[in-house]
Amino acid sequence: MPDWEPDDSFHKITDGEYNGVRYVREALEKAKMPAFGKRIVTSRDPGIREVEELLLRPNMPEGVKKGQLPIIISAGRPSFLFITSVPPGCHVKRHMHPDDAITRIVISGSITLEGVELTQGDWAYVPNTVPYSYTAGPYGANILHMYNCGGGDDDPKYDVWKIHGFPGGGLSILPGPPKSTVPLSWFSKPPTESQSEKAAD
Repeated sequence: MPDWEPDDSFHKITDGEYNGVRYVREALEKAKMPAFGKRIVTSRDPGIREVEELLLRPNMPEGVKKGQLPIIISAGRPSFLFITSVPPGCHVKRHMHPDDAITRIVISGSITLEGVELTQGDWAYVPNTVPYSYTAGPYGANILHMYNCGGGDDDPKYDVWKIHGFPGGGLSILPGPPKSTVPLSWFSKPPTESQSEKAAD
C-alpha cells in the first residue's frame, strides 16, 4: 500500500471561511438537517448518518476511511473532529502541520507513532510544526483526532510559527521555525509576498 499523503484542505480558508466549517454547513444543508439548537445531538439522531457520509474525506488510500464529525469547536480558529479507520500495516509517512496542533486518541486497534505503540485508550498530542509518522498495527486502528485549526500562528505579521507545546497545548507557547521554511501552500493564510521576502532575509 502506498504512503498516505494527508490532505489538509479543511484548514484552508476560502472567502474568509475555513473549508472545514463550510463542509459541515453544506452537509447539514444537503441532508436537510434542522438547527441543533440547545439539545444533545448524537450519531443516532435521524439524518446524522447521511451527514457523516457527506463528510467522508475523498482521495484516501484503499481501505482508509476518514470522516469529519459535524461538530465545530469555536468559530474563530475552529477545531475539527475526525474519526479514521486505518487498515492493518498502513503507513502514514513523516509530515507536519504548520497550522494545526493535533490530539489523537486510539479507539481500537493500535498504531506505532514515532516509535511508541499506542493501543485502545492511549492518546498523543502533536504540536504544530513537529514532524511525525505512524503505522497501524496488525489489526488496524480506529482513531479519534482533533485538529486545532490555526494552532500555530497563521497571522502574516509574524515571521516564525508559534508552537503550542506540551504540557497545556495553547498554554505553552514556544518559538517555532521561520515561516520561510514552510511551503506557502501549507498555510491557512499565506504570508504576504513582502512578508515572505522579509522572513527569508
